Amino acid sequence: MLHGASVFLYHAASRRVLLQHRTDDAPSYPGHWGMFGGGGEPEDEDNPLRTIRRELREELGLTLDPGLVVPLWDYMTSRGSHRYVFLYPWDDPEHPFVQAEGQGRGWFVPEEALRTLTLTDNARRDLTLLTEHLSRPLRTA
Repeated sequence: MLHGASVFLYHAASRRVLLQHRTDDAPSYPGHWGMFGGGGEPEDEDNPLRTIRRELREELGLTLDPGLVVPLWDYMTSRGSHRYVFLYPWDDPEHPFVQAEGQGRGWFVPEEALRTLTLTDNARRDLTLLTEHLSRPLRTA
């Protein structure tokens, strides 16, 4: 089965997430803002966590600690792909990322991104869900 995996790098102190500005010649959603991530490859062995770790290594030069990756939700997209969405805590919004895909990136509060950016359909859905997720009170045992 086809799957895709995307991640919110999340800077908790500012409540901002890192988004990617897609190139104007991207095959889908040109010039839109979306999330970092992509589709599963054979080397991922149908494992969304492996997919997101590989994609972030390719797109931003990052090696994600698998113990810090937080699964948020998954769903079937309108294109028939199973999409997995993750959150990864990020402490340094000034980090000099080495971006290999897209025409830019930016840190945004989810509500601001929803109001002001031209977003991919999946990014709009996931940012809406993230806004709801972050507004819930923390559960304590």
